[in-house]
Amino acid sequence: MNAILKTLALLGAVLFLAACNSTTVLLANFNAEPVGAPPALNQPTGTVVTSEGSGTVRVAASPAPGGGSNWVRIEHPTQPSPETVLVARFDSFHGAGKYGLLAALFIPTGTGAVTLQLEPFAGSGGDFLHLDFMPENDIRLNDNNANRFGTFPRDSTFVVSIQVDSTVSPPTARVGLLGVGTSGSRDVVLPSIATSFGQVRVWMGFQWTGPFFLDDLLVTRSNS
Repeated sequence: MNAILKTLALLGAVLFLAACNSTTVLLANFNAEPVGAPPALNQPTGTVVTSEGSGTVRVAASPAPGGGSNWVRIEHPTQPSPETVLVARFDSFHGAGKYGLLAALFIPTGTGAVTLQLEPFAGSGGDFLHLDFMPENDIRLNDNNANRFGTFPRDSTFVVSIQVDSTVSPPTARVGLLGVGTSGSRDVVLPSIATSFGQVRVWMGFQWTGPFFLDDLLVTRSNS
């Protein structure tokens, strides 16, 4: 319980700090939505759409004992079968800038690889940064097994942090994990389409199975 409370307190502090001197371009959370329903299209900032494939995307009670907020539960139950996807899109296109992404994840024991990727606005041009949270409890970058790092816990809330700077050439990102039981960070050089950053895709591919949970998906854009 103490570990859970510490992680939630950390998330709250980071969310507060991220809002300073920045504009929120995406905020998806599910506290006001009924458990068991698909997530609403219109979020506090931006929108969410889903493609369930063979699985489900539903609002759910907190997976963490004692947690009070609703999350979204994404489950892909069979393989091979069409992927199960949630896409969160910015409120509008904002162009090149310095962006900060934070998202809370909860991945149970036994769940396969969970993917979070960054894409241009409206999905044109594919992804420019692809993170797989692997069965071995580390992160694989851009489907490259030679580029794996860090540690994340199972059955516990942790926070993903991605800082994207598309004002430089080439664009860059710094990926890190926050929370009890996490470790590791990595700097990444991005392709030029990162200047069109506009949506976040969270999904499970056809070859994996299991549920996972997402909450408080926040992207801010620096005002300076």
